[in-house]
Amino acid sequence: MARDLIVAMDGVPLDQVRVDVEFKIDGVPQAEVTNVRQAVTEAAMAQERAATESRRLAVRLLDAGLTGRDVAAVLGVSPQRVSQLVGKGRRAS
Repeated sequence: MARDLIVAMDGVPLDQVRVDVEFKIDGVPQAEVTNVRQAVTEAAMAQERAATESRRLAVRLLDAGLTGRDVAAVLGVSPQRVSQLVGKGRRAS
């Protein structure tokens, strides 16, 4: 709503309007909130990278002749997780 108001009042294009909301809670610095939010974002990105790499490696290990159970042991996951990683199109027995 704030962006729309700025566009309406000042005639600025919507894609050029950025609104940063800062709040103040007694004893909690905004920087601490920002740091935690950044850490959460970075953790989600790292988890996605790990999942992508796990999928690639699981497929390569299966292609190299390992069984699904062997791949699970190498990756430190369950055989069911290996099946999820490689997808329904591949059998990770």
